[in-house]
Amino acid sequence: MILLCAAALALLALPTVVRNTLGIGITTVLTGSMRPAIDPGDLVVTQRTAASTVGIGDVIVAQAGTMAFAHRVVDVRPLSGLTRFTTRGDANPAIDIDPVMVSPQQGVEKVIWRVPTIGASLAFLASPEAQRLGLSLLVAANLIALALFATRRRTAPGPTDAQPARGGVT
Repeated sequence: MILLCAAALALLALPTVVRNTLGIGITTVLTGSMRPAIDPGDLVVTQRTAASTVGIGDVIVAQAGTMAFAHRVVDVRPLSGLTRFTTRGDANPAIDIDPVMVSPQQGVEKVIWRVPTIGASLAFLASPEAQRLGLSLLVAANLIALALFATRRRTAPGPTDAQPARGGVT
């Protein structure tokens, strides 16, 4: 049981360890702004790279408040010691209002791979609905185990279970 718990914890920690050591992360795409190249529900794998290696046509993942978005770089310019990336979703008619400003030390999350449709499942697992479902299943499993324990058939103790056999050596 302890080994199973340790394996589950290691599996949960794996994405964080990989992101921190190798700079590789995953992001679920939620909107259609990058269609047809990337669809909603796709999972994109990113790698943190130096800003100087990102060019026009690359797709990067940037933050806008608490939301992450993946858009294509349409212009790159140095500005006051930073690199300014102008981005646009392939399906969007106009460029993004806010450019992505990155220091050379910070780096950029560059999309290196797309996994179709699996991101929708991961997004569901992170949703409040999935958490409520998981909690409900956990409670139901415990109730079933309790009911099975309470209704189990009790056997009468045999000669070796509770009392030594009569006439034998004890």
